[in-house]
Amino acid sequence: MILNHQVDEKTRQRAINEIEALGGKVIPNSDRTYKIKLSEND
Repeated sequence: MILNHQVDEKTRQRAINEIEALGGKVIPNSDRTYKIKLSEND
């Protein structure tokens, strides 16, 4: 997953925006990784 790899902040934010636009939620973890929660409608 692109969020858990070293990418620039612009790329990370774009990925988060795209996931949220599809109805998902991006949850940052304390170890600097991310968890994706999908929409309950899917």
